[in-house]
Amino acid sequence: MNGFDLVRVSDPETSKETAVFVDEHTRRPSERAVLAVLYLHTYPEKGTLTDKQIIHFMHRDGWKFSESRIRTARNALERRGLCQTDGHITNEGGRKERLWKISDAGIDAIEKGIRDDEN
Repeated sequence: MNGFDLVRVSDPETSKETAVFVDEHTRRPSERAVLAVLYLHTYPEKGTLTDKQIIHFMHRDGWKFSESRIRTARNALERRGLCQTDGHITNEGGRKERLWKISDAGIDAIEKGIRDDEN
């Protein structure tokens, strides 16, 4: 499986590029998709996302992963240092939600994959 197996034909070129990165860092398609969403929506200097926002972007773009699978994938990426928390917000119900962004290691993994694919 390469990164393009995870991208729909109708996706823009930037989505295709972000889907190509090193398999050793992202073991499951859901992890690759979550990392791609974080790359596209938090780097560079685009801010942070809550889990609910990550889920929204994934479902909006046609991914069929469950909310639980998406959270599990994001958790796996955090454990491997590919994404990180960047504070929290208090939602409308008064509960705290963590804010997530791609880490430097996550950026490196994606960009290395893009460079490898170009060669």
